[in-house]
Amino acid sequence: MVIPSGCKPPEPQQLADEHARLARDMIIADLVTKEDLRLALSHQTLQFGAMLVVGLGLLFAAISFIV
Repeated sequence: MVIPSGCKPPEPQQLADEHARLARDMIIADLVTKEDLRLALSHQTLQFGAMLVVGLGLLFAAISFIV
């Protein structure tokens, strides 16, 4: 922390409060809500389903091409 000349350093309690506020803000930014998780899982399920359909389509096309 840079203290301009002519100013006194912050009190320890003020400094502790500021650090606690910054830490809380950083932690809260990383939290995931249930709605965020539900949305991500539904998106992932759709992606997996699409890959499964494409993969099976390619497999059946290859089998019908060979036979």
